[in-house]
Amino acid sequence: MGDARITWYFSEPSVFVAVDHYRNKFIQKYSLSQLRPKGILLGSIAYFAGNVFVMGIMDGHPDIVAPLQGIFTDNLLYYSIILAVERSEDILNGLKSILENEYEQSEISDCFPNFDIFSSSVEKWLSLKERFSSQELFMIFVTSYTEMLTGKKMTDLSLKVIYWEPHLYDRAKFCYLAKWLESEGINGQTMILRRDNLARCASCYNYIRKEESALQAELALAFYMYREDYIKASHEVLLGKHWQIFAMRFEDIKLHPKEELSKICGRMEIPCCIRRSAEGPMPFWEVEILH
Repeated sequence: MGDARITWYFSEPSVFVAVDHYRNKFIQKYSLSQLRPKGILLGSIAYFAGNVFVMGIMDGHPDIVAPLQGIFTDNLLYYSIILAVERSEDILNGLKSILENEYEQSEISDCFPNFDIFSSSVEKWLSLKERFSSQELFMIFVTSYTEMLTGKKMTDLSLKVIYWEPHLYDRAKFCYLAKWLESEGINGQTMILRRDNLARCASCYNYIRKEESALQAELALAFYMYREDYIKASHEVLLGKHWQIFAMRFEDIKLHPKEELSKICGRMEIPCCIRRSAEGPMPFWEVEILH
């Protein structure tokens, strides 16, 4: 959220989650079965440690809904909690107002290549009842955004796993995302992906060198050489009753994709299945691994 518009305290995720809990402590987080997913997997992945790589893999699994990273999906905690106080008929206009106040029109257009499709999907879900919890709004926004980008209609999330990796979100505060979304009966987990720090530095340097000057790339390299965003301890601060944490290595997934990704599927209780591609049937991860 824009720092110029709200105070630091009231932009803290811990405060948002606490307010949402107090405001909705007598209502169910997921009262509609079709908006209650089978599982939620948070990807806590440090910059240049495999974010895009893992997103491509998750997006290939037919039982995983993986909304593309961007300014909208990075801030779904805030948008969902803010708009949960509104009546259904006012939520979409409220979201438009927030986006227009926060971003330039060009940024909104880049993020929403077809806002009409997104709006139509949101309105379909909002017609189901008069008010929604913030968690249900999160599911509505994730589903509608994915529909807009993929063209695939979704009417029931009960057999789906939501993969969410808000790329620009502070990894040290992912515990509040888990606290917010967790619920009995939903398989909630956080995956911490680690990568050799030297390889991360090289990835960082190569990326920034393409976009900026050599000096800026060297400064960024110096920063990452002395920083390791593994932050496991921060996740344990607010570990909930219905949430688990596990760690994996980027290098292991690269070298042994079948074995390592089977572990993720097993934890999320979904099949390690075959996907359809232009080359014919293949494991859901293989397109991303090969390319």
